Amino acid sequence: MLVRGDSKLVIEQIRRDYGVKSEVLLKYHTKALTLTKGFEYLLFEYIPLSQNEHADHLSRLAITYFGDLPPGVHVEVREHPIHMDCSIRPVLEEAADWRSPIAR
Repeated sequence: MLVRGDSKLVIEQIRRDYGVKSEVLLKYHTKALTLTKGFEYLLFEYIPLSQNEHADHLSRLAITYFGDLPPGVHVEVREHPIHMDCSIRPVLEEAADWRSPIAR
């Protein structure tokens, strides 16, 4: 799986090229490492926000309002940071379709 991020710091921390000094970032870092354990192969790539139109639109969405969203864009407002959500569910429990090999 290819994982792209627009934060050079975070990508380098996940690659273990940089250390994690911030206590808040350490919680996210730990969560991210936990989520990577189920994958056979992962590649983390830094991509500047200026070169990633989709991420740029999402970042603009975060600082604007939720009106006039394009079809297929769903926004979830979380009550707490993702690293505090300890419930991790399997991607596929019973489905047997094109997603099964990816989930395995």
